[in-house]
Amino acid sequence: MSLYKLADRLQEIRFSKNGLCSMELEGRKITLARKGDRLFAFAGTCPHAGHDLADGYLDSKNCIVCPLHNYRFSLSNGLLTSGEGYHIKIYKTRRRADGWYVDFIEQRPYCKVVQGMLCKRIQGGGHQYDSLGISKAPS
Repeated sequence: MSLYKLADRLQEIRFSKNGLCSMELEGRKITLARKGDRLFAFAGTCPHAGHDLADGYLDSKNCIVCPLHNYRFSLSNGLLTSGEGYHIKIYKTRRRADGWYVDFIEQRPYCKVVQGMLCKRIQGGGHQYDSLGISKAPS
């Protein structure tokens, strides 16, 4: 586990008016999003065109919206909600007695069927592959 302390209290993190904050930790650019007492951590740039996601906004469905092309990425799994192949890295945040932490072990996207095709799912170990050689969830 690779936990990095963000702050003692959530109020110490400098969020902009859009509820987002960009920072660099251990050479990684990440974006933090605050919604109430929840804290999300994810990749700092959009994989589509490389725009800074901290300039976007968090919508009502807990998706980060890139300001450049309005691509929406789910903060529960990192997948682009329109079904294209883009995804962002999602990192777990943890609140402990001594503060807020981010865990740099990436949460991988879940399996998703798009137009009848199985997309790759990687979560933990134990991969299985379908007849096309596409990784799928272990049963």
